[in-house]
Amino acid sequence: MAIRLTGILITLLLLGAACLPGHSAPAASTAAASTTPQEADGDPGKKAFQDSMDEASTALRTIRRSRFKVDARDQNLKALQDLEMALLKSKANLEAIDMSEEAKGRFGTDTKAYRTAFRRDLVKAMMIALEIEDAVLSDNPTAANAAAKKLLELRNTAHDLFEG
Repeated sequence: MAIRLTGILITLLLLGAACLPGHSAPAASTAAASTTPQEADGDPGKKAFQDSMDEASTALRTIRRSRFKVDARDQNLKALQDLEMALLKSKANLEAIDMSEEAKGRFGTDTKAYRTAFRRDLVKAMMIALEIEDAVLSDNPTAANAAAKKLLELRNTAHDLFEG
């Protein structure tokens, strides 16, 4: 399973932030409030990061509420697709984001270490999202729920450091 997930992740990374055919981002009316460390301030990179994190938050809300029953498969797969694409777009715009005060306490002025840690957490989140997706496709709600718990724990830890 790890090799399969790695192959899927590599494919997604090669696609970059481009949307897949048939994919549409969540409508602006469903986007959550800003979850980024700073306001966009007219910076297109910051705005793209902020928008993609809002999309990820909306998708994560659906995943958090799901129990991954077979009858909710389509809704779960859509939420996972939205989350995966939002994480990729966030990663693509990571360079535009300034360090939070909490991150400055850990990384000081080492922006390379900060961005490396932030990027790693985004990659971990994508890998866990793919793990959840694989469990949903296998009709395994127990595995999907266990992976979703890991994803929520990662989100909480990352938000504490990177969002502040």
